[in-house]
Amino acid sequence: MSDVNEPFISGLVSVVMPAYNSAATLAAAIESVLAQEYGELELYVVDDHSIDATRRLAEAFGKKDARVRVLSTDSGKGVAPARNTALRRCRGEFVAFIDADDRWDPEKLRVQLAALSDSGLALAATSYRVVDQHGADCGLVRIDGTAGYGDLLKGNVLGCSTVVVDRTRTGTFLMPEEVNEDYLTWLALTKKYGPALCVRQVLATYTKSSASLSGSKLRAAQWQWRVYREVLKFSAIRSAYLFVHYACRGVGKHFFSGRSAERPSSNSA
Repeated sequence: MSDVNEPFISGLVSVVMPAYNSAATLAAAIESVLAQEYGELELYVVDDHSIDATRRLAEAFGKKDARVRVLSTDSGKGVAPARNTALRRCRGEFVAFIDADDRWDPEKLRVQLAALSDSGLALAATSYRVVDQHGADCGLVRIDGTAGYGDLLKGNVLGCSTVVVDRTRTGTFLMPEEVNEDYLTWLALTKKYGPALCVRQVLATYTKSSASLSGSKLRAAQWQWRVYREVLKFSAIRSAYLFVHYACRGVGKHFFSGRSAERPSSNSA
């Protein structure tokens, strides 16, 4: 993280999209970015050593639209190094994230940037809909108000593909090369720069994968405990306190149609 403001291009949004064997979903994801009503953007598609047509498809978009820039990693190192490959190149005042199997609504950046500007906060996320790998509706995740460091310690409510960061406030940053690097990044940013703005409007679609960390409640719970004890170095008592809150929130967080995930309060602890 850096407190020094770099010579970013004013008003430009740098969009970071890691992609690994994403040929089946990549076009829809890229098109949703290029179709934004707010058009001052550059899109970095980072091919993480795919063995399918991911890179060829990304390069085809780049030939048609100069805003698309295709990067690659040396080998399949994972999503965090892929995102960092792009973050080292981003030129925009703002950085936004989207995965190669997710999609944005056309008004997402316009609405979110206006809300972020009005709030004076360093980062913002939005509510989003959840679908499975076949496109079937799994419900909504609703957020509202703000989510501070203390709120996020009790569980992540910020969907990575909805987050925008104002780098004139945070300076340049990279993601830790760990599992759930996005969550660790939001913790670091909110701890240092204040709470995230939570835009209640549903502005993105997240594809839930059974192979992801969120696809296994036990694996997610084990990882959350590891964050408290090994990454953040919290005491056993503080870790247990936060874990109870995390578990209780998990019980109430279902992706069923017509229901939405409960956001944290706006009070940090």
